[in-house]
Amino acid sequence: MLHSGDNFVPVTPTRVAGESGHAPRNAAVDAARLLFAFGVVVIHLAPPEHSGGGLLAQVFLVFAVQYFFLISLYFFVKRVRALDEVKWSDLHLDRILVPYATWTVLYTLFRLAKCLLLKTPFEFDVLRVAFYGAGAIQLYFIPLLFLWQMLALSVLLFVRSPPRRLLAIGVLAAAIGFGLYGQMHDYYCFQNALTNGGVYVGLAFALHLVHSRSTWRKANVMVGTLLVAAGIAAALLEFSQRRWLGPFAAYGVAALALNWDLRITSRAWRYAFSCSFAIYLAHLVFVETLRLGAIRAGMPLHLESAVTTAFAATGICAICILLAALARTHRLPRYLVFGEGSPGTPER
Repeated sequence: MLHSGDNFVPVTPTRVAGESGHAPRNAAVDAARLLFAFGVVVIHLAPPEHSGGGLLAQVFLVFAVQYFFLISLYFFVKRVRALDEVKWSDLHLDRILVPYATWTVLYTLFRLAKCLLLKTPFEFDVLRVAFYGAGAIQLYFIPLLFLWQMLALSVLLFVRSPPRRLLAIGVLAAAIGFGLYGQMHDYYCFQNALTNGGVYVGLAFALHLVHSRSTWRKANVMVGTLLVAAGIAAALLEFSQRRWLGPFAAYGVAALALNWDLRITSRAWRYAFSCSFAIYLAHLVFVETLRLGAIRAGMPLHLESAVTTAFAATGICAICILLAALARTHRLPRYLVFGEGSPGTPER
């Protein structure tokens, strides 16, 4: 079976994200993934800023996607460091790039249908859509994660394998070129791609270093608690620079999750934990369908309270989990839609 944590791809509930296929899963890491996938849905439901739902969204804006970036990079670094020799096939990049391509096509067709239905112009920038995640508002995550993984890989190759330093420099140059192109064209979330990448990659290396030492892990729990508290306070107090705290708040959540020996016996919850990537990728179809239906009915979607926002987000998450269950019944859609397994290998 696949290893998911390094690429933010869910696996069957008996495997650990980013680690050996025979170790037990870290349920706390997965629970945080599910919580923040729910948070991304809350954000995209776009409740009014000064409502209860808006306050809930503000908290998730500090933590949600930031956690996905950091925990994915942490497991990527951990996985590569465990390899005696780094091979491209060992990176399993297809598990994020294949579903990225699939959902880019699906969302582009969805946007085209929406524009035809509403009789609005359909704008299409091939490079931006194909390589920078403009197919849908949440897809930027995958090319940006890929960019930052290449930054981390270049460091690991340069430090651990002197004969491959030329390759490391080449990977770094390609990553910088990709990031600079996105920055120069002001693509969504690529405005500070390289600066932010340095921060996230640095935090991922720090988290790996600290978590590999038992005495440091204990201190890291206290650090994580303080960082999470600071992130929540910044969101609730509407601190103007709160988004800059995001990587550090995410570090705090990751530090706590990695040190929490959470035991989940419920098969339903363990299955739900494996669906965070499915929720992240698929939810916008249902958010936009809900919004479009409200517009067509002459009743614009207004989610004022935190309760109604959370209720709507929970319903959308449940639909995405059902979609994941349907896709997982066959190997090919499972691979194409969510990057799970491989269509050319037998199930284990």
